[in-house]
Amino acid sequence: MIAPLAYRATLVVAVLVALAVGAMAWRRRPKPGAIPLVVNMGAVTVWLLATLLSWSTVDPAAMMVWRKVTYVGIAVGIPALFVFALEYAGLEELVSWRLLGLLAVPAVLTNLLVWTNPAHGLVWATATTPGTPATFEYGPAFWGVVAYSYLLVVGAV
Repeated sequence: MIAPLAYRATLVVAVLVALAVGAMAWRRRPKPGAIPLVVNMGAVTVWLLATLLSWSTVDPAAMMVWRKVTYVGIAVGIPALFVFALEYAGLEELVSWRLLGLLAVPAVLTNLLVWTNPAHGLVWATATTPGTPATFEYGPAFWGVVAYSYLLVVGAV
């Protein structure tokens, strides 16, 4: 089912806002937090566009591909928000290649699990899409991603 026009229009506006914020941050890239904010806004743009496309198609296979693409934005955007918060708060000494590497591991694992989900069902056990918005029965990996994501968001706050 294609989402209502108002919902899709809101997603388009959110994409435009994310792109504008990312462009402004890019112009200020020497400032603390600017680069992580650019990365965050880029990831949010991917997340929003994939959501828009998944809600704008009636083809179940295409819908699932776009749902999977949303996890690219989620897995990159949330750690980038955490790094942005550290730098913006004046804690840039905590931001190291080691921290970035540690934050990248769950992002890569999340996407490996999402894209290979049909083989193991750890992210979602079942997904029904025909003629309706996708409905999922989530698996344990999904809840691990949620817990990790909220931990990073709380840390950023």
